[in-house]
Amino acid sequence: MLLSEVEVLQQDGSVVFLSSFWAQQPAALFFLRHFACPSCSVRLQKLLPRLHELVDLGVRVVLVGLGSVRALSAFAARMRLESGSLSLVVSPDRSAYEAAGFARSALSTYGPRSVVASLALYALGHGASRADDDGDVTQQGGVLYVERGGRVAYRHAERSLADAPDLNALFRVALRSAAENSGALV
Repeated sequence: MLLSEVEVLQQDGSVVFLSSFWAQQPAALFFLRHFACPSCSVRLQKLLPRLHELVDLGVRVVLVGLGSVRALSAFAARMRLESGSLSLVVSPDRSAYEAAGFARSALSTYGPRSVVASLALYALGHGASRADDDGDVTQQGGVLYVERGGRVAYRHAERSLADAPDLNALFRVALRSAAENSGALV
């Protein structure tokens, strides 16, 4: 299945094509591992203070989760996410993750790098209690920057819990894309 053909559920339970997020403007899609993932929470905490930079460039920011709509709403409340600045969706059947090429791997989840990172994050107070509908712990996440029309201009596929995307690289791609679309010299 192509990424543009994937259907996801919004927070209210309605179905939309994932491609609707980049039909009119570029989109940065952040694929979460599961809703109790300590590294996802930390990455989101690093993104949120800079979220306005993407929004100011005309980028639609989308968090893609793997669990249920109920788990998505609980995650949004726990992380104090404002629905106006970003879109929240779930792909309960993993089709968005498969189309993006993000791996599902027990070794990536339970390997030495992930175990050490997980213990450190839990010791620092990150993470949450898991619920049955939080998603698949073996699913790896990632980030896509999709230009209007569907070209993927940035992709980071996580290989372990410790493998964070380079947000500065993502922001450079967004800035270059905005400049090119405005006709400015780059």
